[in-house]
Amino acid sequence: MAARIIKELKGHSGSKIFLMTKHDRLFVRKQGNIARNLQSFENLEPYHIPVPEMYHMFDDTIDMEYIDGLDMATYLANHDPKPFVDFLDSTIDKFLMITKTVDYRTTIEQFLDLIDLDSFPFTAEDLLYRIPTRLTQSMYHGDLTLENILWNPDRGFVLIDGSSGIWNSYIFDLCKLRQDLDCHWFIRNSSIDLTNQLNYIKQEIFNRWPIVNNDALLILMLLRVYRYCSEGSVEQDFIKKEINRLWK
Repeated sequence: MAARIIKELKGHSGSKIFLMTKHDRLFVRKQGNIARNLQSFENLEPYHIPVPEMYHMFDDTIDMEYIDGLDMATYLANHDPKPFVDFLDSTIDKFLMITKTVDYRTTIEQFLDLIDLDSFPFTAEDLLYRIPTRLTQSMYHGDLTLENILWNPDRGFVLIDGSSGIWNSYIFDLCKLRQDLDCHWFIRNSSIDLTNQLNYIKQEIFNRWPIVNNDALLILMLLRVYRYCSEGSVEQDFIKKEINRLWK
């Protein structure tokens, strides 16, 4: 019996993602640009970080476990945010099992060279001046956003769509998470109000990892999104407005 597509899911970075079924079993198929995801899964799984199970890989395609769970907007609207903070605390503890100090200045400079900053109130040097470039390199997720976390009543929180790359530190992970906590990117098209929940999570993160309380690092993570926004799009305008708000 051949696998059958149920529906196409939202994909990023040139990938296509499908909810599939075979023998009455649901699974997710991701096609295109999967190497970064595979490396992330391979790095996280040995440390018992909750990620989907990988079933089968072929060509540039991966079949993986379907997590039947709540998205984080729904979860936070109906649950106390403290268990999520506890999950972050436990996850970062695992990330910090292997660390070293790295100077990321060249990495950041090379990234900023790819972006036209003419429409922003700062230069690359202005931004670099505010960024602590000697940071703790660690295990990491690579794209830690609330859109990439699901909650299942049996499994708890599960990280999906990890990515290997240059942002290889828990610090970049938590600053990436701030695009949702500070800027509400993940609910930009929703009328839901999660202000209290998101502020609570953000403050708990600042208390535990003070280095994350740096708006220049948040701007750097927002530029990761800005780079892939279409010129003149609503998404590009949203990111630009948030970056201008944060730059003081």
